Amino acid sequence: MRLIDVKAFFQLEEKGKPHSGSKVLVNVNGEELAKTKYAILSHCWSDPNSQEIQFEEMQKITNMTKAELDESGVRERLGYQKIRRTCLQARNDKLERVWVDTCCINKASSTELSEAINSMFRWYSGSQECYAYLHDVASGFPTTCNDKGFPESNGWPRWFSRGWTLQELVAPKEVRFFDKDWSQIGNKRKDAETLSKITRIPIGVLQDGMYAEPPSVAQIMSWAADRRTMQDEDRAYSLLGLLGVNMPMVYGEGKNAFQRLQLEIIRKSNDQTIFAWGHSRESGCSSSFLAGDPSDFGDCSNIVRIEPREFIDELRNNIPENELVKIPEGKLREVAESTRLRKFSVTNAGIQINLPVTPYRGSSWLSEANLACRDKSKSRIITIILGSFQSHFSRYFGDFGTPLYVKLEFRKLLLPYEGLQHTFTFQLDFWKHAFLQHAIFPSDMTSTNNVVTLSSTNDCAIIFYVHRDHSTCFSVVLHFHFGRHSVDIICDEFPGSWEDHIQQVYQHVRRNGLEQARYISDVSGSITTRPVSLVNRYYFPRSDIPNIHGIELISEQLDNMCTIRIVGLENTGCHLFDWQAVGVFLFFQGQHAISFWCYFSLALPTKV
Repeated sequence: MRLIDVKAFFQLEEKGKPHSGSKVLVNVNGEELAKTKYAILSHCWSDPNSQEIQFEEMQKITNMTKAELDESGVRERLGYQKIRRTCLQARNDKLERVWVDTCCINKASSTELSEAINSMFRWYSGSQECYAYLHDVASGFPTTCNDKGFPESNGWPRWFSRGWTLQELVAPKEVRFFDKDWSQIGNKRKDAETLSKITRIPIGVLQDGMYAEPPSVAQIMSWAADRRTMQDEDRAYSLLGLLGVNMPMVYGEGKNAFQRLQLEIIRKSNDQTIFAWGHSRESGCSSSFLAGDPSDFGDCSNIVRIEPREFIDELRNNIPENELVKIPEGKLREVAESTRLRKFSVTNAGIQINLPVTPYRGSSWLSEANLACRDKSKSRIITIILGSFQSHFSRYFGDFGTPLYVKLEFRKLLLPYEGLQHTFTFQLDFWKHAFLQHAIFPSDMTSTNNVVTLSSTNDCAIIFYVHRDHSTCFSVVLHFHFGRHSVDIICDEFPGSWEDHIQQVYQHVRRNGLEQARYISDVSGSITTRPVSLVNRYYFPRSDIPNIHGIELISEQLDNMCTIRIVGLENTGCHLFDWQAVGVFLFFQGQHAISFWCYFSLALPTKV
């Protein structure tokens, strides 16, 4: 560990290059480091980074005479001032050494950089004092969210939005906060309640450390969900110490670093909360059972792991009593006493794990797997939804009904962790009429210029349209499942509000859409020409005089985009009832665009 000698630094300030035998930068390791009392700086790098004093430049500065130092103008730079004020505060605290990441790590050496990143949590833990410099705070410790004052960092000072400062808050025993003028405005213990509100880190962890009440993997990940780093890899590397993991740095690997991090966690831990990411999502699917980014754990701040016996008790409590009596006596006890529940491992074919699984009623391919963890705020066990497709598992999100608890089975699963992200874009083009987009569901979906892009993680969108005079309305449902896209046009009685209407449409259509897409993918697996689209038509009578409309779907040459045109037609058609599809059409294309018409009956007049 390379440290700044405070006495030598101020000698440099006053007289230039320190006298012979004295060094500003000193290497301290092993037993000597264990005995050394030092202060450490936690800060945000300046923008631009050229304001910072990095290792190579620091070496040059330490060899300057006082005249050279004065002429260089380096003293005026923000980076130099941070080093100087850190040393000054350490001297006031009677500490002889300080560590500042900008100038104490030789980042030109990949070996040294990797060693520093893997050791950084330990270095912060071993500090006597940690100075957290909030460069954008004028005075006083922030206690309320201020979106106007800090618009680019979630309404709080920028320090709270950075990935690296997370471990710099948790690891040290003492953290003191300073404003831009280096006046102390708070400390970790005194302001633990406010810090917990800002960071989602429990007060107990802030006051007593990570080991008093060890958080789950999912909880630690949730603390990093909203934080950002300059490089994608650092999203993972900044979490190594918090998760007790060591691994080599491979800058250039991008988001693959976060997958490597999760695999390393699994190799040393049996904490099943690592699979709980996105448990509250309303839609989507994933071909990988590992998260793609810490932000996927944003809903996991209350997820705690549970021991096998407690897990079985939780499972028993979540099974309805009329179903519980059908489960053979001793079956749950057998699960609790099995050591298999405590073990899972990484193989080249996937993650091998044993979990209690129950199928969904009326489905031959959807099932629910129970994880050995719970949401402590709701006292419920966490489950994930499995879809079995062509002998492979995928993970699904949303409400698929009620599991068939009587068929609870303890199964050995092989969950894939390599996943490809595919997208499909819909362009909505309405024929000259007065319909306006009123809402889109789910709430995190966006539609810009009537363009909607779906992916495996956001696989369904419902766009609700209302006539300008508020007399008619309908929903366009877009799907993208198993590499196939489909469109539904749906009109139904309102159950009271458009929000309820969309929710009802979504719950019904999403499951049906998945079933149809899976069926088409199964039957077309041996067909060489690729299916382009599924077009579903539904009619829900709400008027004695239904309006008849048509849909024109144009599939472009690019296989990841199509244009949908909805036009008004005067025609008569059959009337179908109760979620009954007029037909499912399977079309194929070679190298040319295809245009086709499908007619459906759409009863519209009602007030919104």
